[in-house]
Amino acid sequence: MNRIDLIGRLTRDPELRKTETGHVRADFNIAVNRIGAKEEQQQADFIPCRVWGNQAENLAHFMGKGNQIAIEGNIRNDAYTDKDGNTKYTWYVLASRIEYLSKGEQKESKEELTEDISGSIKMDEIEITDEDLPF
Repeated sequence: MNRIDLIGRLTRDPELRKTETGHVRADFNIAVNRIGAKEEQQQADFIPCRVWGNQAENLAHFMGKGNQIAIEGNIRNDAYTDKDGNTKYTWYVLASRIEYLSKGEQKESKEELTEDISGSIKMDEIEITDEDLPF
């Protein structure tokens, strides 16, 4: 079984890239605190991650360095040959699901994404109260 669940903070803004065939991917790193480390000696692991498609675009547009996220995915490895002819191996987590655990910064492109079909209302203008919730 190859499954991983992580909660951590982005160490830098996600890098959004587009392949020659038009597929979008985001590469990012998250810092994950080690279990059992005492507060004063907190240690973290820095884990490279990748996500594809709409999730990649959303992550790059809404989340940035320092934001906390949870990811579900699996570990992948790739091999490539460098310019000297040496084979190099890379390991990363391929995220299949990302959940935002902290509020991201509003970026300029977010305005376009939050507009509804008619263009008359934006998501950040909707106010929900306790009476609106069904539970």
